[in-house]
Amino acid sequence: MNNLTKALIAAATATVFATGAAIPAQAASFPLGDISIGADNNEWQWDDEDDLSLEGPYNDMWRLTSGNNDTWDDTTPATFYSSDAGGLASTMVQCADPADLSVATDGSGDKILTCDAEVINNGEGALSVVSEYRFYADGKTVRQRYIITNTGVAPVVGQYMEVQYNAYQDDDTNISYTDTAGVIGNFATDYNTQSNTVTNEFNYVWVTDDRTAANSSPVVKYAVGSAQAASTILVDSDWTSGGQGNGEDDAVIPYALPSIEAGQTVEYVFLAKVYLFRDDIDNDLTLNGWQEGTKSAIDLAVADTALQSDAVVFAGISDKSRVLNWTPAGLADTGVDPLPLGLGALFALAGGVAIVARRRFVK
Repeated sequence: MNNLTKALIAAATATVFATGAAIPAQAASFPLGDISIGADNNEWQWDDEDDLSLEGPYNDMWRLTSGNNDTWDDTTPATFYSSDAGGLASTMVQCADPADLSVATDGSGDKILTCDAEVINNGEGALSVVSEYRFYADGKTVRQRYIITNTGVAPVVGQYMEVQYNAYQDDDTNISYTDTAGVIGNFATDYNTQSNTVTNEFNYVWVTDDRTAANSSPVVKYAVGSAQAASTILVDSDWTSGGQGNGEDDAVIPYALPSIEAGQTVEYVFLAKVYLFRDDIDNDLTLNGWQEGTKSAIDLAVADTALQSDAVVFAGISDKSRVLNWTPAGLADTGVDPLPLGLGALFALAGGVAIVARRRFVK
């Protein structure tokens, strides 16, 4: 690399960092708080706004029949880890108050919470991370999206990312469906007992329920990627993957990030859908109202494949190739470039302001 190229890259990189905070937000400034969306005065409530940790959605129907109970103790946002020889350094993303809240421009009625970019550096290179939460207009579906950009001049390697969901029903968390086992058991006979199924690193879609009404929690469906994607859940004896069910309430989803080239952006998205129900309707003499509502919600969740559809997973995402945990390996942007520096990286660095604008405003 000649001196002129080095100078261009250094100048462009400086421009990226210098202008990143100065670009005005396109969305309304939002003091972090409950997100109102959906019918029956539905709102998503936080366990911790700064940490982007959700408790779940509530609406009038749920309050009046099943009680004001949480879906999760918390949902842990992305934590980035380093493979430094001295041990795993880690940094959890957070969201500054105020953030930006906007209504999707695609006519869906979804609301999008976008946080300012954060610089994550665990000792092996800096990454700029934008956290985005999309609250779908149904009032039941939420998507966590992490937009990760290498704004430096060298590849960033050896990084891991992990998200977690901590179910509110604690050791009564039951798994009623997974993408590897299908529907588990027979609710007609098993409505008072838990299955011994525990999610693992091969499960990308699963359904939880609180059939014993231990904490009056709703049914939840998770979709955290695809087994055919370019980046799959980490299978490594040193890392915990999966873990919900049969007395455990924590779902742990780790991914090993690929080498992220200078100027490259990759994304990861994670989805959950909450199925609230009435427990004061009892048409089945063999089940009480809670059991009947739970069974109906499980049936709906299993049949509802829309959560894994492109329309939901990639809503508002113009470049699907960057979403490594959903896009098939042959189509994903893995940063492979036949040129020594990579024309994409050079042009991106030379247009630093454009990088920040796209990263900041992409919906």
